[in-house]
Amino acid sequence: LANWHARDPIARLVSAMEAAGCWSPKEHKAVVDAVAGEIERAWTQAMSDPWPGANTLLDYVYAARVKR
Repeated sequence: LANWHARDPIARLVSAMEAAGCWSPKEHKAVVDAVAGEIERAWTQAMSDPWPGANTLLDYVYAARVKR
């Protein structure tokens, strides 16, 4: 796991952008907070929505048949 953390592409990109002066820890925190908020809103919505009906069980499982 430590090996993966050392090669984490997102952390490496953030470090490179900060070193280049085109990204700041303040901007990074703002993006992380915005994404966390979006995830929380989506989770809350998903947990409050009703379960889908049994008639939707196979929706989006099979592609529509293409006419030739």
